[in-house]
Order: sequence, then structure tokens, then C-alpha cells
Amino acid sequence: MTRRYLLLAAALLAPGLASAQSQWRYVRAASFPLAGADTVQVRPYLATTTADGSLYLISSRATDLSARNSVWKLAQGASTLTLVEDLFADTVNVNSVRGITAVGNDVIVSTNTKPIPSGPGVGGTYVYPGGSAVGRLSFGPSGGYGTFPYGIAATRGGYVYSVLSFNTGFRAYDFTAGSTNYGKWIVQDPSFVGEKGGHDLCALSQMRDIAVNPSVNYNTASPDNIFYTSRNATSASAPLNCVRYAGTLSVWSGGIASAWKTYTSEPVTSLDGAFSLTSYVTAGITLDKSGTVYLAGPDSSRRYVKGYSVTGTFAFEDPTKRFPSKTTPLSGEAEANGAPFRAPVDVAISPDERFAYVIDRDARKVFVFANRLLVSAEKGAEASGLFLAAPGPNPVRGETTLRFALRESGPAVLAVYDALGREVARLVDGLSAAGEQSVSFDASALAPGLYLVRLDANGASTSQTLV
Repeated sequence: MTRRYLLLAAALLAPGLASAQSQWRYVRAASFPLAGADTVQVRPYLATTTADGSLYLISSRATDLSARNSVWKLAQGASTLTLVEDLFADTVNVNSVRGITAVGNDVIVSTNTKPIPSGPGVGGTYVYPGGSAVGRLSFGPSGGYGTFPYGIAATRGGYVYSVLSFNTGFRAYDFTAGSTNYGKWIVQDPSFVGEKGGHDLCALSQMRDIAVNPSVNYNTASPDNIFYTSRNATSASAPLNCVRYAGTLSVWSGGIASAWKTYTSEPVTSLDGAFSLTSYVTAGITLDKSGTVYLAGPDSSRRYVKGYSVTGTFAFEDPTKRFPSKTTPLSGEAEANGAPFRAPVDVAISPDERFAYVIDRDARKVFVFANRLLVSAEKGAEASGLFLAAPGPNPVRGETTLRFALRESGPAVLAVYDALGREVARLVDGLSAAGEQSVSFDASALAPGLYLVRLDANGASTSQTLV
């Protein structure tokens, strides 16, 4: 599909999307303890969720040299975080904490070590079995961590992808259960794969975070083995010898976890320009099971977390995936019932996608959001009583599942429309029971492009996009 057609299709779909309600509802803010040496200098950074639904995050010197390196946990339903481990003590060799992910309930934290007499520190990784500091494992340069890692992300099978500051590259590591190479770099030649933009010669523009799809097996050859990386821009005040690279989000394809050297990257552009990232160091990203890319906008001109549907190298915002923000300065987007964001640096979603957590560096809080469809269906639904989840998988090449919920039974129509507004499939047409329901849809007969899935019931309507 040509870029011109994508732009037209996105523009045609925009009016229907704009009227759709976000599936995310702001619930509460969770805070760090009010006192103690470990919390005075907390600077929340990147985060992950474990299989049991707990949130883990890191405080890091990566963005603030006065920050204290530490690992924290927020149990589901809790309003206060608890300290897992202080990594600022002399008993651990950590200069800064760089990334965090989880394989099952095991938490993996990437770091770089303190400087050594012959030069800067090197990369290293800690593993917290079951999310506990008891029995913590340590992996150093011998495992292939010789270059500074930043964000990391674990695939469904237990492989960990890591972005590196060295030549803005990435590597893959083996954290699969029972592996004889557990915790080690999967040796490849070349030793890293560089992002297409290259290095800016002064390490100011770096890849900062990475996101994989939690529903994809990345070690089986498939066009679904794509992942995304975020990279901040070279600052305007950089020395003259620095190459000025623009901040961007890139999509990587063409590889598998055990043969990651074949991956190549392309920059992703968006209709609203959101992927032209600023020089602000942190730009956390994550993916949900439908393939939606969530981007955190921490700088004062954004203060938002938004979801984007991506096809190829083009993305457009899906307003039904936006996290309501009370403080965003963007015209017409501030919501009175939204979260009071100051600098949202990352977002993590629970494995069952019932809850999401936005990490705010400057507010020093975790803002908690509930999935209106999944949570409300369990509790009897909210007053509006009409919810439609994003298709999964999305993009789709064959069959996808559409989930919706009604508060009260009644006539309902669930249909699919093309970019010109023509109905191409009607999946539900008649009396529908209250509660959550799912419908399978075979999209293999449709031409490649952007489509709108719309649910009409009880005098209201809501929609989702389908790629």
C-alpha cells in the first residue's frame, strides 16, 4: 500500500475514531514511601509487569546523576510501592540502571558498572527470581554485556532484546528456561546490528527503549517478529562535531531471536508527527497484544501517553487507546478526569491487559489505568455500558478476534467498514446478551488497508481500527 493511500485512509477514518471513547480509564496514583534515604532521590524510569500482574520499575541515574539506583514493586491494587533492592550501595557494582523486563515472574534488570581505572564501566544484568532480591543472579561482560545497554524487552519465549548505546545497536540474549546459555548474549557476527540512523559521534542521540509484542513467538520465522525502538534527538546545544540526528521510532523486521543479526530497521512516521522525538532522554514505548504501539511523551509540550496503529512504516493515533491526560497542553486533548501527568516516561500493561501503569518521572508517581472493557464487564459495566476492544491480532493477515461488552441486553450491530465508509462485513445483527462476548472474523478476503470496526447498540456507538 502506498504512503499516499495510507494518509488518505487515515484521514477518512479519523472522524469516526475521534468520537470513540478511550478504553482506558484513570483510576488512581500510586506513590513511593514518604521518608527514607532510599526514596528521597527516586527518579522513576522504565517499567515492566510480571506474569502475576505485579508492576516493577527502576529508579535510575540515566536521566539524573543525583538519582538513586533502585528496583521497586507495585502489587496489583496497591497504592504504595515497596523497595525490592537498593542498587546504590557499595556492595553492588552499579553505576546506573538502564532497563527492566520480565520473563514470567522473574525480573531482569540491565545496568552498567561503575567506572574502572582503564576506562568507563561495562554492561551487566541482574535477575530477580520471582521478583525477589533473595537469590539474585548477576551476569557480567563474559555474557556479552560489554557495551552499555538501555531498554530491554522479553519475548514470550524468554529471549531478551536489548538496545545498546554503542553505535546505537541492539543484541539478543537467551533467558529461556533450562538453557545452558541462560543469561548470555546469543553470539552473532556482526556482534550488533545498528539502527539505520547511525551514531551521532557524541552519544547524545541514543536508542532508549524497545518494545516487543507479548503475543508473538519471536523464535519462529514469521512476518510478525517485528519490534520497535525509540531514539531521542541530538540536542541543539550539542558540540559542532556531533552529527544532528532527529529523534525517531524505528520498526525492526526480518529476523528471529536466535538469528537476530538479520534484523534491519526503518524509521516510522506518524500523521500527527509524534514520532519525531525530542532531545528529552526518555521516550518509553510498549506494545499490547493487538500490536498497538504506546508512546510516552514526557516533555512539557506533550505530557501524554498515546496508542498508535502501525502498518509498514506509517502510524496514526488511535484515540480509543489514548490514556486520558489532565495536563497535556495539546489543544482539545486535556480531560478533566485524566491523570495529572508531569513527565510520563514509560507505560507498562498487565499480561491480561486489564490494567496499565504510566510511570511519571517528575511527579514521582505511578498513574494506574483500568481497561474499561475488561474491568467493567467483570463488575457490571459503567453507566455508558458499551465497549469494544481492539482486534487481536492487529495488523491481521487471516483471522482476528473482536471482543465487546454491553451493560444491558438489546439489539446490536457489529460491522466492518472500509476507508470509504462502505460496509464490508456484518458480524452481529440482532439481539445481544449483556456482558462480554467475542466474535471471530476472517479478514483474509479483504484488500490490504485500513478498516473501521464499529459497534452500535443501546442508542450509542464506538469503534476500533483494523489494519
